Amino acid sequence: MRFCVKLSFSDIYAKKLSNTYFQFKQFRIEQSRCSMKVCTDACVQGAYAADWLTQSNKDMKRILDIGTGTGLLALMLAQKNPSVHFDAIELNQQAYLQAKENFIRSPWSGNISVVQGDIKTAEIHPRYDFIICNPPFYENEMKSDKPHKNQSKHSSALSHRELRDSITRYLTENGTACIMLPRKQFDWFNQLMVNDNFSVRYLLRVRQTPAHPCFRMIGFFNKNITSTVTEELCICQTDQEYSREFKALLKDYYLYL
Repeated sequence: MRFCVKLSFSDIYAKKLSNTYFQFKQFRIEQSRCSMKVCTDACVQGAYAADWLTQSNKDMKRILDIGTGTGLLALMLAQKNPSVHFDAIELNQQAYLQAKENFIRSPWSGNISVVQGDIKTAEIHPRYDFIICNPPFYENEMKSDKPHKNQSKHSSALSHRELRDSITRYLTENGTACIMLPRKQFDWFNQLMVNDNFSVRYLLRVRQTPAHPCFRMIGFFNKNITSTVTEELCICQTDQEYSREFKALLKDYYLYL
């Protein structure tokens, strides 16, 4: 099962509304038609990637969100980078319609395009300066009896090798790809990327608390990299309170931080 830490008081508020939406400070995520709801690890990836983009001093023109789901990652990046054009692609029809709705209702609707399709065969822009993906985690592992959940959690529709091939196909020569996976799956994916001359330039190791092991790895992949800068984030200082670093990272998004 994919682990999601409690988000905040806004998450509790959303649950009171049957979890039909999640309200951020500048946009709302409707999620009733999506199997994967807003969860903390995805928010960490979006916020960390958004900050990285604003601090990288690179001339970003186009960004691709592979498997956009609700549209969460594209919207978090757009909030901090409103002049960049975003393309989002989603295979599942209901999730595509949900993301489209979320994009249209956002302040950045003119900067985000979304298509329904398979990244392996879709016709989209030839190259992107930045690609972000929160891919299905599991390969060759036990599945549930719900096909829509299997698609979001298991990589039968997009294997890690196929994701690597898509990044190679669509990323500019000096572009960056941001991928989040559990530690074991990240190590496998990293080896696939190394085989295609990519290396991790920046790595964020995410823990639930200082007492817990790393449960998510967020890597920024580039070509022609010889060293890796590694950082660590604990979501909570204790089981009951968010860490100072987590609050600083998410304060521009979560309602009650």
